[in-house]
Amino acid sequence: MPTWLIPSWAPNFHPLVIHFPIVLVLAAAVVDLVDVAFERSQWLKAATTTLYVTGALSLVVAFLTGLQAAGTVLVPGMAYPVITAHRQWALVTMTYCIVVATLRLLVLRGANGRGRRRRRAG
Repeated sequence: MPTWLIPSWAPNFHPLVIHFPIVLVLAAAVVDLVDVAFERSQWLKAATTTLYVTGALSLVVAFLTGLQAAGTVLVPGMAYPVITAHRQWALVTMTYCIVVATLRLLVLRGANGRGRRRRRAG
């Protein structure tokens, strides 16, 4: 990655990109709770699915920049277990969000397909 894109205060790209998936996934969960608590509208389901998908994609970018960052930052020996746990939790979170986003897309696609069939039949 071009280093001229990194501000002088940032050691690498990871701290610049990690906040996007955090916000997107949390926003998706909050909107999902609002959808469950109130009205089950189709546009809200689509918006939530979009948040989950963009959150999952940005988690992949954050994970990859995290792997790259691990090789560029000096880490004291005692911090290696923390870095390892951080990487493992990142992998679990990324995998979970990819699965949730995929399932949401499949459910949304199925709901849209049933709606189209009903309109044609009716």
